[in-house]
Amino acid sequence: MTTTDHTHADGAPRDGLRVIELEGDEPYVMRLREEQLHAEARPEQAGLVRIVKQVTERTETVEVPVREERLVITRVPGSGRVIVDDRELAAGETIEITTLRETVHVSKEVVAREDIAIRREQNRRVERVTETLRREEIDVEHSGDLLMEERRQPDTEHADG
Repeated sequence: MTTTDHTHADGAPRDGLRVIELEGDEPYVMRLREEQLHAEARPEQAGLVRIVKQVTERTETVEVPVREERLVITRVPGSGRVIVDDRELAAGETIEITTLRETVHVSKEVVAREDIAIRREQNRRVERVTETLRREEIDVEHSGDLLMEERRQPDTEHADG
């Protein structure tokens, strides 16, 4: 097989045009190529979630019933005697009577209000991508009284199965 660059009538070469002269039964093999699409998913940071635990305050008012004692002194016209707890108070005797009252004491207790569980979930979805692929083809042009036949052989290299 011999190859020569094809030229115009004025002798200037034609870009990419070659004349191939086949010799004997040896075929000339021209390999045609094509692009194939390969797509894969790769992880990348999609965002950031910041979780901040903070304490807020509120004022709460509650009503608490309380007791308090009071001393009741009743004056009744009569003998002039002073009676305390069913006994008569002697002249010049002093007694002290204490009274009680309840006061409110406040305490606070921390109790669990709710639990927060934080975890990641993975969801699957299909994303459609479109890409233009290139493929080499041949155009067969002939002139004159040429006997020619095109044959296709099965594609065993790219066959599925």
